[in-house]
Amino acid sequence: MIAGCSSRFGKNKLLIQFGEKKLCEYILDLVYHFNFYDVLVVYNNDKIKSLAKERKFRCIYNAYAENGMGTSIKIGTKNTDSSSDGYLFLSGDRPFLNSEHLYAIVEKHLENKDKIIVPFFNDRSSSPCLFPSVFRQDILLLGDNDVGKKVVKSNLDKYVRVDFDDDIAALDIDTESDYQNALRYIIPNTTKSE
Repeated sequence: MIAGCSSRFGKNKLLIQFGEKKLCEYILDLVYHFNFYDVLVVYNNDKIKSLAKERKFRCIYNAYAENGMGTSIKIGTKNTDSSSDGYLFLSGDRPFLNSEHLYAIVEKHLENKDKIIVPFFNDRSSSPCLFPSVFRQDILLLGDNDVGKKVVKSNLDKYVRVDFDDDIAALDIDTESDYQNALRYIIPNTTKSE
């Protein structure tokens, strides 16, 4: 999902330069090199659509992105093959997720096909969650401001954890302060005053 409004950041954070790439390109490249059956990028900015198309992804415009993340989740779910095994929702502001994380999440799903897979980074639940297709209707009933965590909370007996000893991968960039903090992991000794 790369259709956020970046209201806390003040400008489109997904297109800010983050090291050698635009912020959203980290997730786009991660998914590009992963062997998913289908990839759908939900977007609300033509530059993001262009970046996704460069990677041969299907794209769908979210005209309601300002109403909340739930709109992107529902649009993405509605426009994927209903015969899919599951749905993995990735947001474009998580530059430190890597293939090891995705492989572990998918592997856990293959072992527990009827369970929601919830990653925990240093014992804190996070995203991306992988939802088996049996939860499709629950996802489609989410409110505009809801996220997948609402489905998890309604099905506490139907999820499985996958644990990572990694705080950095859980970092998302919502504010300028988050951005400055995250830069420290790619550019040593970076401070706010620089």
